[in-house]
Amino acid sequence: MAKPSADPRTMPAAELAKLPDDQQAPQPKRERRISKRMRKVLADLATKGITQREAARRHGMNETHLSRELRKPQIQVFIAQKARETIATAPLRAAARILELVDAESEHVSLQASDRILTSEGILKSDQRSVSVNVGIQAGFVLDLRDDAPQLTPQQPTIEAKPLIEQGQRSPSESTDE
Repeated sequence: MAKPSADPRTMPAAELAKLPDDQQAPQPKRERRISKRMRKVLADLATKGITQREAARRHGMNETHLSRELRKPQIQVFIAQKARETIATAPLRAAARILELVDAESEHVSLQASDRILTSEGILKSDQRSVSVNVGIQAGFVLDLRDDAPQLTPQQPTIEAKPLIEQGQRSPSESTDE
């Protein structure tokens, strides 16, 4: 009778080595380290708005090496993480800026900032109208522009229309009623 299998993560190393490969705990992948110099280069690229060539020159790095490093997965993960952190602080800055604009000298800017704040808080209703799209409505006219299109005859109305009365033609009974 076989023993119930214990958790490979809690077994001593000697017992773990005796287990078949499919029962051994997977080794966690080692995270690749990003050098201090590379972090400085990335900070310069993000904040100073300089080119890769200029950033490499400032930090004594070869341009091709920097280009290769920027394509590595751990660098891409680092860049994405820093971008998320930067964007996460943006609502605080935006809120402070729009609050400053409420007191702007321009009445137009002040009004728009106040309107934006009151709308976002639900105090004012948005002026943006929704667009209504109806699917399945048929066109009123169909134009057939083919040269070989069959000639269609206009349809006659099914209800007889009353003849138009011109202004000069009045019956004697109508003139006496007025």
